Amino acid sequence: MLSNFKLQHILFITFTLIASLPVMMLGYWVQRAALEKEISAVEEKHLLVAKNVTRDLSRYIKDVENSFKLVITNLLASNKIDGISAHFETLNIRYIDITDTQGNILTKIASTKSNENNTKIKSELWQKLQGTIQQANKTDKMAFSDLIRPDKQETTFFIVKKLDKARIAIAALSTKYLQEVEKQISFGRRGHVAIVDRTGRAIAHPVVEWVTNMKDMSAILPVKKMMNGETGVTKFYAPAMRGTAIAGYTVVARTGWGVMVPQPFEELEEHARISQNTTLIIMLVGITVAGFISWFISGVLVGPIHLVVSATKFSENADHKLIKPIEAFLSQRFIPKEVLELLESFNSMGRRLNSITEQLYSKIDFANKEVNEQNVKLKDQARELQIKNEELARLSTTDTLTNLFNRRLFDEMLETEFAFAVRHQESLSLVMLDIDHFKLINDEYGHIQGDRVLQEVATLLKNNYRSSDVAFRIGGEEFAVLCRRTNTQESKLLAESLRQSLEQYQFNLKGKIITVTGSIGIVTIPQKTIKNSESFYRFTDQAMYYSKNHGRNCVTHYHDIC
Repeated sequence: MLSNFKLQHILFITFTLIASLPVMMLGYWVQRAALEKEISAVEEKHLLVAKNVTRDLSRYIKDVENSFKLVITNLLASNKIDGISAHFETLNIRYIDITDTQGNILTKIASTKSNENNTKIKSELWQKLQGTIQQANKTDKMAFSDLIRPDKQETTFFIVKKLDKARIAIAALSTKYLQEVEKQISFGRRGHVAIVDRTGRAIAHPVVEWVTNMKDMSAILPVKKMMNGETGVTKFYAPAMRGTAIAGYTVVARTGWGVMVPQPFEELEEHARISQNTTLIIMLVGITVAGFISWFISGVLVGPIHLVVSATKFSENADHKLIKPIEAFLSQRFIPKEVLELLESFNSMGRRLNSITEQLYSKIDFANKEVNEQNVKLKDQARELQIKNEELARLSTTDTLTNLFNRRLFDEMLETEFAFAVRHQESLSLVMLDIDHFKLINDEYGHIQGDRVLQEVATLLKNNYRSSDVAFRIGGEEFAVLCRRTNTQESKLLAESLRQSLEQYQFNLKGKIITVTGSIGIVTIPQKTIKNSESFYRFTDQAMYYSKNHGRNCVTHYHDIC
């Protein structure tokens, strides 16, 4: 079938298909992946925006709490505070009241714009604040109310702090700052930020009516998730947009406020369609260019072949050998000199080829033999080098006395395991053991016997811990074990098992049976006060020395003493 086509046409079609196939596959993949890329980019961006807004609100709440605490302290000390009203206005604090337990206002400080001048908190507001007041009475911390609209005033949060049995401090915090934050962030045509309180009511939203009426948004999927304290990205039906949207969402931990960043899904589809159309145009241009290049290249390749085919046909019809018709071509026009020289030298080249090939194979056989010998030597050397490297690696990370991992590897793994546990939100426990009165053992029985004690303690460590745990000798008579995915209770049980095994073990030193005890300290993350691997190690060391200073031969978890 292909015999009916010219070679140039076959090459043209083949080259064009070869060049076009990757372009078409890439175009198809880009078109399929366009929407997924849009969604992926939006998920990352929106969650980042939500987290940034949350950090900003957390800093704002901290400033408000610090100011509230400072004002209360100075009021109780009867100190005059200059410029406090203007400062309140900056933080959107409408006023601070110090009341008795019945709502009677004992002291009031208001911002410059506040017209609050009551002597008693209104009964309806006082009733709404009872839950927050009870929460504040249970702890020494400030308690935040849910969103409240006193009478027909602007929506407000109230911060309550118990002063003593007879007095309460109450601050009224306007939602103005939260609404300003919402207005500052927008993207696309309808992308925005929405902020709700912990019951799901609107604090800040582009739909002003929702904010005015404190609309209950708790039925919306991301709001439900925020009310549960979750952080993430989700696709949902957005009533305000009357369509499907995608949103990143997170929570202000201190107040329970939810921050979500939604964008209509149709905007992502529009962006994806633009990418798809652009890709289609690029595909068509690429295929067209590939066609022109293929035609040019096929012409360049086929031209000399036509001359050789013509010469071959002439020689096949002649009675003499291929090399003799060369004279017949001399009368032909437009025959390249190179083609004639090629035909003349072809037979001569063939005769020489066998001789050269035999010589070449002889040399190749000799070379292969030498190469094989060298390969054997190199393999032996490589195997020997590998063994030495493995031994060197083992020595660099292993304590030669106990065959446990050494302090160098401990420092590296502590940092790595800490970072992994924090990133994946997994528990991680560090157990440290110090042999009690080890110096007395060395003094009485000698260092050789002391080394035997260390070796047998190392064996006890290996026997008492799981395959997922990693044991180290980190110096002198100190040992450490990293326990992956081990919570506080599990780490205590493991450490107590080790303490009992050590206490019950009988050491035979110079024919005398003795017992040895150890002081053990533990720390388990996650733990709020532990920010890095250095504090992780330091607190474990403190827990271990707590055991030493409180009778030895015991287990202390840092959580129980911090």
